[in-house]
Amino acid sequence: MKTTRPHSTTRPAQVVRPRPPAAGDAPPEIPLRWRWHYQTLARLRERLIGERGEHLREAAEPVEPYSLHQADSATDEFDHEFALSQLSAEQDAIYEVEAAMQRIIAGGYGVCEQTGTRIPAARLKAVPWTRFREEQEARIERTGDTAPASRQGPLITG
Repeated sequence: MKTTRPHSTTRPAQVVRPRPPAAGDAPPEIPLRWRWHYQTLARLRERLIGERGEHLREAAEPVEPYSLHQADSATDEFDHEFALSQLSAEQDAIYEVEAAMQRIIAGGYGVCEQTGTRIPAARLKAVPWTRFREEQEARIERTGDTAPASRQGPLITG
């Protein structure tokens, strides 16, 4: 990382996370059993990035603060806020998809981050970006607790 001197106008270099290859590209180190998943995730990522671009253009359109009618102004504001919320959701989805692609590359794909057990093949096929077994995902959604199951509850000692 680049360092700066006090009172310098130079900013430190931005750390950029490496991005997985584009759709259709499967590096040779991807195990055959995960190639379909990797390629599906890459296509999904490309689609999400395209949709994000469309919503970014919509969100960038200026909102007229003083429309002739209050209802028109409220509708414009709602549309703008909706586009911003779509951007946020799409960015979260892109992050999850890219994280799954990185897990494939690193060798940790298909293992539940809560329990350390294998995620069933049917679940990976239905939700290829998942990080959890179905039971763990349901528990997280129900309780909001993301601590690994092995670390839940108080530590009981002698």
